[in-house]
Formats: sequence, structure tokens, C-alpha cells
Amino acid sequence: MFRSWHDYKQWATSLIHQGKPFYFRGHSNPEWQLRTSFHRLTDGTAMSLSRYFDELLPEVAEQASFYEKTLVKISGPRELSDYLGKLHYYGFPTPILSWSLSPYVAAYYAFRDLAEGDHARVYALRYGSWTRHPSIIESLREPDPVIAAFGCYDPDRMRLMRELRVSIISNASELVPFLGNHSETRLLTAEIPGSEREKALSELAAMGIDQVVGPPNENRVYTALKATFF
Repeated sequence: MFRSWHDYKQWATSLIHQGKPFYFRGHSNPEWQLRTSFHRLTDGTAMSLSRYFDELLPEVAEQASFYEKTLVKISGPRELSDYLGKLHYYGFPTPILSWSLSPYVAAYYAFRDLAEGDHARVYALRYGSWTRHPSIIESLREPDPVIAAFGCYDPDRMRLMRELRVSIISNASELVPFLGNHSETRLLTAEIPGSEREKALSELAAMGIDQVVGPPNENRVYTALKATFF
């Protein structure tokens, strides 16, 4: 664990100066694991990604079409990718995990809702050739774990750009052990004492980060569908 917010900034700067791009993700609860919402909510159930794609998503799309009064098509790979992005955006469980290219956006997420006595955690994931996987959706059905960058449709393009948001998609239930053993990745973890929260948020506000990061996205249809299926 770092001793201070200053130590974290030095660490983040050192990663940037390496010239090798990293994805960053902040957690305000140190008990949270690095898992997609799909894997968190289906742990211990019979729901596989094959059933998710073949049975659950068509049912979700059909019900969403009824409530939104517009036909949702997910028959083609581009349509399916776009719909997964929409579901993820509105908080419906998907095998997608959002990150940021900015260590300061990630730090804001880590500190914003931090409970007293907890420490903030930021993951840094170096990405490389593993990010490119043209048939990733089909590969998610296979038993072997895979991971790839996922450039899905996002209804709020301006927010995506402000947050420097990027996404990965994976069938791995636990990402930390998988990424730790992956030959083409490097996963680092930074932990900052909760006592540094006020100082960190003050500096991040001065950078304008608090104006960049928006509130959680809500949609009554997908909130209801999440409650129905999960």
C-alpha cells in the first residue's frame, strides 16, 4: 500500500512515462473483486455465457422491444455488440468491464464513495496484442478463458470521451488470477489510505475530474429486466 496520495501520483506518472499504454480501474471497496457484472451475479448458478447469449439475451431483447416500442435486433455480430454495450451502459449484467486510460479518473472512482476506514484501490492493466480478437463473442462460449478490448456502442459518446473510457470483455470468472498468468498482460494494484481521500478529491476537483465523471446511468426498462432475470 502506498503511504500517500503523492506516492500514487508518482506511481501513475512512472507508468505513463514507460510509454506502454495501461488501462486503469478504481474500486472504492477493497472487498470488490475484479469481475464482470455477469460473473458476479451468476456465480453459483447454472447460467453460462452460452445460455446468456442463446436464451437470455433474445428474451431480454424481446421484452425491451415491447416496452421501448422499437424492435431490438441482435441477430448479427455488430448488432449484438452494440446491444451488449447498451445493456452495460444501463447496468444490466454483461461480461464487459469498464476501465479508463486515465489513472486520475480511476482514482476518482476509487475515492468518491470510499467508506471511512477503507482504502482506495486502483488496478492498472497493460494491454497489447491480446486486445485484438475479431471473433471474441464466439470465443466467450468456449471453456478456455479469453479476454479482449471491446469497442462497443455507447449511447453517451461525450461522456465516454471525457472519461477516456475503454472496455474489456472476458469469459474469465476471476480476472486477477487469469491476468496474472497471461503471458501478454501485466496487472498492477495500487492501494491508497482512506485518510488521503479529502486531499485526493480536492486535487481531482481542481483538475476538473469531478466534472468529467457522471452519475450512474439509469433506465427503468433495464432496471426492471435486471430484477427479473437476476
